[in-house]
Amino acid sequence: MKFPQGKSDSDGPCADSEKRAWHDTDMLKATGRSRRLGIALRQHRNRVGWNLERAADEIGVSKSTMHRLEAGKATIRPALIRALLLTWDVESQEVEELTELAREAKQHGWWMAYADRVPKLLGDLMALESEALVINVFNDGLVPGIVETADYARAVIRDGVESLNEEKIELLVEARLARQTRLTGTEPPIVC
Repeated sequence: MKFPQGKSDSDGPCADSEKRAWHDTDMLKATGRSRRLGIALRQHRNRVGWNLERAADEIGVSKSTMHRLEAGKATIRPALIRALLLTWDVESQEVEELTELAREAKQHGWWMAYADRVPKLLGDLMALESEALVINVFNDGLVPGIVETADYARAVIRDGVESLNEEKIELLVEARLARQTRLTGTEPPIVC
């Protein structure tokens, strides 16, 4: 099993010193909703010919905050998003949709319950899978994690990382099974 930053399994993803690095990630902070909002903001800003600084000044934030908004790495009050969009003469229906998206972007996804307890890469994967429309998987010889049974996941994890205790193995199995809820939700992704 590969670990973040090339760690070995003896000092790898379950070492207590690594906990912070696992969840301090832009991917977990940038939900799909905040990324979609950021893309829309950048498109509208570019359409009206404004630079980042002018857009930031308009709503009273720093240029770096505006950049983080467009990258989906920050959230802001929906009222400020609405004001900016109205200034840019965005159609009212889209203003409403993007304002609602700004409200939703402040909500953390289900994966945040695992964020500080699983490897960073697994947290990133859960964040991306949670809003994916299509999930392409390829494993040469292994069942993809998102469709594994608990017993199979447990065996794969035990075989891949001998230094994990039973508690950490069960946490990783629980996280893998939690990922499967996306497949049975109201708008499941297509899995190829």
